[in-house]
Amino acid sequence: MRELVGALAAAYPEDALELYAHRLRRPEGAAPPAELPPNATLHRRRLPARALALAAQAGLGADRVLGSVDVMHWTDYVPLETSRAPVVATVHDVCFASLPDCYTDAQLTGLAEVTRTIAAQAARIIVPCTRVRGELSQQFAVEADRIDVVPHGCRPLPDVPPADDLGRYILFVGTLQPRKNIERLVEAFDAVHAQRPDVSLVVAGGRGWLDEGIVAAMAQREYVAHAGDVDADRLSALYRGAIAVAFPSLGEGFGLPVLEAMHCGRAVLVGADTACSDLAGAAALAVDPTSVEAISAGLLCLVQDEDLRTELQARGPDVAAPYTWERSAAMTRAVYAKAVSS
Repeated sequence: MRELVGALAAAYPEDALELYAHRLRRPEGAAPPAELPPNATLHRRRLPARALALAAQAGLGADRVLGSVDVMHWTDYVPLETSRAPVVATVHDVCFASLPDCYTDAQLTGLAEVTRTIAAQAARIIVPCTRVRGELSQQFAVEADRIDVVPHGCRPLPDVPPADDLGRYILFVGTLQPRKNIERLVEAFDAVHAQRPDVSLVVAGGRGWLDEGIVAAMAQREYVAHAGDVDADRLSALYRGAIAVAFPSLGEGFGLPVLEAMHCGRAVLVGADTACSDLAGAAALAVDPTSVEAISAGLLCLVQDEDLRTELQARGPDVAAPYTWERSAAMTRAVYAKAVSS
């Protein structure tokens, strides 16, 4: 959202952007967000539905509470009550419907409820890839012509020297949660380490949910390092220093780590038949993400086959190049125009 808002504000200075924050995510102790563009205003408290209902009882329409808006864009799974303005909603994925074991009961209930609300109320729905459009249309009975595909962008990470304090390693980047398939990745890496004891696995990402098994699996192996949350400089150094990047996720809406890795010129392993394999195409090695043996074989290929790595590294930047936030902003603004005219 930071990148999208910045790109929208820069490309369309005539548009006023009123930002209602459900919550602001930033590292512990970090400074508040940088100064916003002149045409963007941040409202730090999300207005709860109860406040809007009380305002309605007092004779104040939602227009008065939220401000007079032409389009309301719900950008996450916490929709705001809105006024008569048309709603554009982003649905990042519907993995909770296809991979229910990867979520808590509360998450499953909440995500399904919000997605049903979006399906019923949104004039236009934005998804990050065609795979999510098909899944949303099929599983929530949304007309396909009401769904717009707007891929994310990827701003290149800082140009810093590769990490040189970890030896030779394969890198995974992502929040610790079951859908990311980290437990299988760690188990698959046992076979890699048995043949190549000089290579380790580095996992960069913060704690998520249902992650106790993941943490335990990493702690049991001295050749698996958990780097935790990292800033942009360290993340870039980790990408650039890795032999390859492994991202055998069971399901994604898009796969930003794959795009970041290709921007950094790294060979990537992804889960076959997922949004990540759709995104990377021939620039990644796709394996069955449900098979420990397949993941192991793919990792060994990337470690041992320098020609394969070189080939994938050469393809990646060309695949990643079109995915810019400027393009995403232009496509998003076009969806707003559709919503207003519908």
